[in-house]
Amino acid sequence: MSGPYTTLQELIDLRSDASSLSLYANQHVRSALSGQHRSRLRGRGIDFDEVRRYQPGDDIRTIDWRVTARSGKPHTKLFREERERPVFILLDQNPTMFFGSELNFKSVTAAQCAAAISWAALKHGDRIGGAVFNGIENRQIKPKRSTRTLLHWLNAVTEINNSLTSKTPPAPISVFNDALMFARSSINSGSAIFLISDCLHINPETDTQLFQLAKSHDVVVIRPIDRLEHEPPAPGRYVIGDGNSQSLLDTRDKDISAEYLRNCQTQQDEIENVLTNYAIPLINIRCGLPVIPQLQRVFAAGKIRKRYV
Repeated sequence: MSGPYTTLQELIDLRSDASSLSLYANQHVRSALSGQHRSRLRGRGIDFDEVRRYQPGDDIRTIDWRVTARSGKPHTKLFREERERPVFILLDQNPTMFFGSELNFKSVTAAQCAAAISWAALKHGDRIGGAVFNGIENRQIKPKRSTRTLLHWLNAVTEINNSLTSKTPPAPISVFNDALMFARSSINSGSAIFLISDCLHINPETDTQLFQLAKSHDVVVIRPIDRLEHEPPAPGRYVIGDGNSQSLLDTRDKDISAEYLRNCQTQQDEIENVLTNYAIPLINIRCGLPVIPQLQRVFAAGKIRKRYV
């Protein structure tokens, strides 16, 4: 529990809990994380590819005896070694993330998700790297299979997170698309990308960027959401603002509360529609609840794959 800010030690302490996360599916299926390539997120090793007629020089240990018996001619199994696929995290820390009404700010929940996924990936033996952006700077750590590199990454996350204040100027409207463009130009094709953001800067241009990104990478979006982004506050009068202006919200008025709920649902629907167009999984993580149990329910149960396969 860290409220508006995280600490490096807190992100390091997630290491043991993150070991229970299963980012990788064992079954050989085409998943939402596989894209047009054989997905690195389905586990490492040798994967069955096809059966063909036996040829002189083939290893007799790979003969498929069932097909051989059925056809009367020797057949052998061919296997394909799965491609190395680094895990890259795009972490949003722009000022809209500096918000929270219970437990943690969205920026903190996002940082915790980034740390948990990083530790889980490294435990699996993957190269892990990332970029944290806030509309002013973009701090990048290149993927390596190294605890030291991961610690450099978490330190960058902590520094950017701790730089946010209520007076931080709003990020440019292009901040989300700029991050996607950066990923396209600087991350090796075939990477697994976790984009962690509230997605409030999605706009019409985002479609093009996501289309291009999803063509050559496996993409998953993790969206930290605050309770007030899916339900109105308790009946009362509230002063709300965006850093530039303020207005009054009176949730004692049932019509205003109903409109508030409609706006929340519309926002969620718009985000889901954009991502669904490219079969990109969306994981909503509540900022009012601990991160690890929520990630466990998603990844350990394989819900991403079942929903989008």
